[in-house]
Amino acid sequence: MEAIEKLHSDDDECPMLHDERNSEIHVTDGVRLDDRKAVSLWYVHGSLVLAQVCWGSAAVTNKIGLGGISPVLFAFVREVFAGPILLLLAGCLEGNGRCLPPLPSVRDAVPLVLAGCAIFIDQFCSLAGVKLADSSSLSAWQPSQLVFTTVMAICLGWEGISIGKAVGITFTIIGALMLSLLNSGSSKQGVHPQIGQILFLCNCLASSLYVICTKKALRCKLPPIAVTAWSYMMAALLMLIANLIVASSDTLTRFFCDDCEEHSHFYIPEKSYPYIAYSVVVQSCVGYMAQTWGNQYADASVVSQYAAVQPIVSVSISCILLAIRVNPNNALSLPGWNMLGAPFVLVGLFIVVRSTKVAPEEPTTIHRSSATSWQD
Repeated sequence: MEAIEKLHSDDDECPMLHDERNSEIHVTDGVRLDDRKAVSLWYVHGSLVLAQVCWGSAAVTNKIGLGGISPVLFAFVREVFAGPILLLLAGCLEGNGRCLPPLPSVRDAVPLVLAGCAIFIDQFCSLAGVKLADSSSLSAWQPSQLVFTTVMAICLGWEGISIGKAVGITFTIIGALMLSLLNSGSSKQGVHPQIGQILFLCNCLASSLYVICTKKALRCKLPPIAVTAWSYMMAALLMLIANLIVASSDTLTRFFCDDCEEHSHFYIPEKSYPYIAYSVVVQSCVGYMAQTWGNQYADASVVSQYAAVQPIVSVSISCILLAIRVNPNNALSLPGWNMLGAPFVLVGLFIVVRSTKVAPEEPTTIHRSSATSWQD
């Protein structure tokens, strides 16, 4: 909570916010569009869906590709490649002709450092949790991000609650509980399932913190790809430290990778190369860029609401692969009764999308100085 309070106390210290208090924004239920950059609501929601499709598909490929490799090393390799790629993209697309984006100011670096820590905790806990428990539990935990993010945003005074959003969130929570509590159809468990569940809780809390921290950076008008890139570089540094700690202890090495056999912590089996590449490009670059871009316009709670799509994507891809008899290492399994929660999730998202649609000829406009749910 200290990190959240720090973000809240810094709200009035962002010079970009003070310079733009008098500009107008179009406000809908959950999505705010800046006059200076007209963006379709469907682009915003589409980018958030794209992020979850990337992460849901990566949950399947990561499950297959983690065999024989430490999840801590897997995460480090992914981040050490994704970070520079994102920096180059930020320079080319947002840097006004520069190869790399400019370094953030000290004030702007605070939410970026926190966002990097959130990525580190998120990815460390998710990959280690899958290794120690099972991927079905990881997917089932994801919708809890909606609750965590909504509470954080309300505590910061960034959001209120409307009828449309409340109804949509209620349906999503009902579906999420069904996804989490009903039989998943998978009997496969890791070597430390209880520890894995704790890691999944930390994973979801960190994912919510990333949304909040990047929202703070974006409110200071930092470009979205640059926000993602600098956050990823911080996460890569932390993951390097984690790898050095794990590699220094045989006990930790075997704890996180019981199937690494006689290989060292830094061993990467050749079969994992394509899965790492997919994770770098799709999960890290495309997925995080899409979510951070959408986070410019959507409320933080709406951003996290789409996490409920991730288990649906994962299960759908697993079913397709099983239907065509593709199951490397026998890593995939059919879903169970928990998928009855999927329609509730989809209905909840549909209600939110419909409630954010407003006729372009009748926009609701307010000044930033009075938009207490957007700017303090």
